[in-house]
Amino acid sequence: GQVTHMNGSWISIMLMVFGIIMIFGNFLFGGLLHKNLIKTVLIFPLLYVMIYLFIYYLSSSVLPMVVVVLIWGAVHSGGLIISQAWLTTETKEAPEFGNSLFVSFSNLGITIGASIGGWFISHLGIHQLIWSGIMFTLLAFLTIIIKMSILHKSQERFQISNI
Repeated sequence: GQVTHMNGSWISIMLMVFGIIMIFGNFLFGGLLHKNLIKTVLIFPLLYVMIYLFIYYLSSSVLPMVVVVLIWGAVHSGGLIISQAWLTTETKEAPEFGNSLFVSFSNLGITIGASIGGWFISHLGIHQLIWSGIMFTLLAFLTIIIKMSILHKSQERFQISNI
């Protein structure tokens, strides 16, 4: 409302549309994960940064923001599916434990994100909030790269030790 200058009715409609579009995003990202888990996991944070940048630069215009919110809803829901799929690849022997980790760390992420987001709003203003999201997204991308390099090195060691 403060940045885009939408009234309460428009904001309510956009939140409802965001939620409905998330259903389609679930199917979209479920299909992408089925085709290639690694590429989908790698592309997701980069796609999210692009969405954040669109939000930042187009937020003063209502019509472009309507389009961005549609895309944002689809992409946002993909993060939940991607996180769950990525985690279950590591917890095949204990899927219940993996699911409890997913829920626990999702809640922790919401808590930390809301706290840091609140700091951004109080110190930098509402329009600058998006930079905290970009920061977390790039941090997630970095951890994905680190995990993949560790996994790749351990697979190389395993193959060499079996020779």
